[in-house]
Amino acid sequence: MSTHNHIDILDESLKILFLESSDTDLDAEKEISMILSGPSVVEMSDTMHAKLMGQLHNALVQLSLGQLLKETISVKKMEVGLLSDQTGVPVGVLKELEEDAVFTNNVPIVLLQKLFSVLNISFTSAEKAIRQTFQLLQDRLGTATAVNGIAPAYKKGGFTSRESYIKNMPKNSGKDLFQNEEALNRYLSRLNELMND
Repeated sequence: MSTHNHIDILDESLKILFLESSDTDLDAEKEISMILSGPSVVEMSDTMHAKLMGQLHNALVQLSLGQLLKETISVKKMEVGLLSDQTGVPVGVLKELEEDAVFTNNVPIVLLQKLFSVLNISFTSAEKAIRQTFQLLQDRLGTATAVNGIAPAYKKGGFTSRESYIKNMPKNSGKDLFQNEEALNRYLSRLNELMND
């Protein structure tokens, strides 16, 4: 006779997040013994419940920088013009950041640090969002290059002249220095230094 052990992934994830949120090893030991020896239902305060749900949401959903900025600006009920005045980031650049239309490391690092400071966004949240935006833009560029760029050489007329290639070059061409992971990692390293000093 076989018995099936059913593992509730949500329940296990909440247990892990609950343990990670403990402040000391002693707290963690108490919580482990309570979880392992107690009944499967654990009573907790509403604040702890909200905190765990927030952490679970963050673990499951990764926001892009644009989404993070939109959400934060909306929660703080800030106007883009006022935010631009406070941070020095031009309104056009703020709009591009909100739309995930620009590589983040194209924005001067001091302005971005000031933006995160005013919006009270931590480096950890910012880094995850920036990496997500970088991946989105890399995916867009790859798709755009495949569609607009070079036709397969084996097709008749597939060869494009140098002049034709230059004429049809994408607008953000020449910014390859900012579109690679090494540049992003250096940018994030410096941003971390600025935000945590």
